[in-house]
Amino acid sequence: MFYLYLGVYTFFVMIIWWIYAVIAIHSFKFKNFSPHISLFIKLLFWLFTIMTIIGYILIFYNSDILNKKIEITITKNRIAKEVSY
Repeated sequence: MFYLYLGVYTFFVMIIWWIYAVIAIHSFKFKNFSPHISLFIKLLFWLFTIMTIIGYILIFYNSDILNKKIEITITKNRIAKEVSY
């Protein structure tokens, strides 16, 4: 399941970053229209970077690879002695 989550999230992140790349390319084309475009692109870059890192941290944190618990069962072998009165 871990690899499925990792693959789906990576695909989702690739689509988001591809959209960001298209927006960044078009922002250079239209940067003369507004001074706020470059600020918005920087904000989007940091937002997507933080979201990407947090997403991967959550996937690794919730994965079965890190959550494998070692269960130790201690059984005492008690030998019952028969006592006759």
